[in-house]
Amino acid sequence: MSMVAAVKGYRMLVVMPDGMSGERLAISRAFGAQVMTLGDFHVNDALAKVAELGSEPGYFAPQQFDSEWNVEENRTWLGPETLAQLPDGVVPDAVVGGVGTGGTIVGVGQCFRGRNPSCRVVAVEPNESCTLMCGEVGRHLIEGISDGFVPGIFARHRHLIDEVVAVDSDAAIGEMRRLAREFGLFVGPSSGAHLLAACELQVVQAAAKAVRPAAGLAPRGALPVLPVACPVRRSRVPVSVTGGRRGWRAGGRPGRRWRQRRRGRRPRPAAG
Repeated sequence: MSMVAAVKGYRMLVVMPDGMSGERLAISRAFGAQVMTLGDFHVNDALAKVAELGSEPGYFAPQQFDSEWNVEENRTWLGPETLAQLPDGVVPDAVVGGVGTGGTIVGVGQCFRGRNPSCRVVAVEPNESCTLMCGEVGRHLIEGISDGFVPGIFARHRHLIDEVVAVDSDAAIGEMRRLAREFGLFVGPSSGAHLLAACELQVVQAAAKAVRPAAGLAPRGALPVLPVACPVRRSRVPVSVTGGRRGWRAGGRPGRRWRQRRRGRRPRPAAG
């Protein structure tokens, strides 16, 4: 939103809780936004302040956790853009994504269901803060998802979600680092969580069929979703990950056999 405000020439005030990474503050300020910190880690106090300011003359609060425009934008823009990048004839079996506002997983899920009515829609949250799955609220290291409450968008569209996956923060960060080290993808912890959940989903469903999950990775310091090739067991296709009722946990690093095969194909370093 700070980027959009800069392009449109609007003054921007970002209200976020204390405890967020310095990177987040720096990105907003780099776009010329004023930053106010309020509360501790979860966004409840910050949202209350935004609602207060939004009722005053001269302020506009986008209410991204509740606005159906959020869902519409993802359904009509991001979803079709992602589907257009899949190989001809490939139909996604599942879409996986973390729940921040809930707009991405709901909107992209609706779009994917339009292409494949049986497409599974899987939400992701931190194992340390299973708010969607069982109402727990705790501190975690996967910024951008699980903000300490159930977003209005998610609550209204919960019927669309087939299941919720909990991912350990340490595992998500480990996968984030692997993506940078092995693929040159500079993404954040939530992207690591998305990819872990997508790969685990394929392993869980492999007995039934070759699942092609979609997983979306957002570059650190940038807003667009970056379609990538997911290291899945039976196919290697572009995927786009997004963010229930039943749930399962994705902990360890998936794709061990794939990684072993990949390492076995690495060329040996040149002598000297």
